[in-house]
Amino acid sequence: GLVSKPETAGPLLDLAFLMRDKALPGSIYPLTIVREQAELERAVVDGENLLGWCMSRAASADIQMNASLRVAMNVGDGVLHATAELHPTMVLAGWAGEQKTTSRLFGSFVERMVRHCAARLMFCRLPHPLNTIQRLLVVFPPLAEHRLDLPESIGLAKRLAHQIGAELRVYLSGEAESLI
Repeated sequence: GLVSKPETAGPLLDLAFLMRDKALPGSIYPLTIVREQAELERAVVDGENLLGWCMSRAASADIQMNASLRVAMNVGDGVLHATAELHPTMVLAGWAGEQKTTSRLFGSFVERMVRHCAARLMFCRLPHPLNTIQRLLVVFPPLAEHRLDLPESIGLAKRLAHQIGAELRVYLSGEAESLI
C-alpha cells in the first residue's frame, strides 16, 4: 500500500490486513515516496518514521511486512518504479476525491496509475474506520469485462464486504454486469 501520513496510513493498513493472503507471509509492502526537494534529508527521515510506525502497527497485529521508501521526482514515477521491482499483485492507495490544479495540467496520479501500472489498482476513500462502514462501493472502468482478473477482483470485494459486515455495490458497464 502507498502510505503518506499516519492518519491515512492506518486505515489503508487495516484494509491491507483484511485483504492479505494469509498463506503468503510478508506479502504486504508499505511504500512511501519522498519527492526530490530542497529538504530531502528531512523528508527521508519523516518517511522512515512513517514506515517505522507502519511496521509497529503490523507487529502489534502479528503481521509481517516489508516496508520500502523511494525517492522520486513525483509520486507516480516512484510507485511505477517500485511496482516494476516488487511485482505486487495489487497497489492499494488512498484517494481524496479532489483534483489539484497540477492534475488538470499534467494528469492526475490516478490517471497515470491506470495507464501505466501493471498491477491491479485499488483506490480507496476511507473517511471512517472500516468496522463502521455500512456500504462498500466498487467501481470498475469501461471494458473491465475483458480483464482476466475481474472475477477475482469481484470475489475480493465480496470477501471484504463480508468481513466488515457492509453492503456491497459493484458498478460495471455493459456485458460485465452478468458477472456479479
